[in-house]
Amino acid sequence: MDKTATLKSITVVKEAHELQMQKLKDAIYGGETEELKIFSKSECKLGRWLYAEDNFLRDILGSLFFDNIDKIHTRWHSDYTVIYVILIKKNEKKGFFSKILNGSNISAMDLDKVKLYYSGLKMTTEAFLKALESAQRRLSALPESMFVK
Repeated sequence: MDKTATLKSITVVKEAHELQMQKLKDAIYGGETEELKIFSKSECKLGRWLYAEDNFLRDILGSLFFDNIDKIHTRWHSDYTVIYVILIKKNEKKGFFSKILNGSNISAMDLDKVKLYYSGLKMTTEAFLKALESAQRRLSALPESMFVK
């Protein structure tokens, strides 16, 4: 992957995580949203790119930098999964009439938990986006010859 494609991939990953956060926010606060989906850290856009066998990011960024991105990414998926389970799994247990009336099976306490987890996820997302922006700056400073073509 050349330098331009690598930098573009990071932009796509950032946008995908920002979109997922918006979907989650909409789901929590009652906005219109697409159905939330659960992904493991290796199935999302970043994971498919970051953990691909032919990916050279660990070499080009350095192990410490790469491991930091991986650690934050892992935490993001862990926190997201907790929210997903509360929001989606509990709502799947709704009865027929509740579904028709667009009701929710989520208790006020569970909703408060979700909001608390969401605020933590926002902080993780900010750290994650900062790490990706740092990676972009670092990669931008490298010569094209460092990238696989």
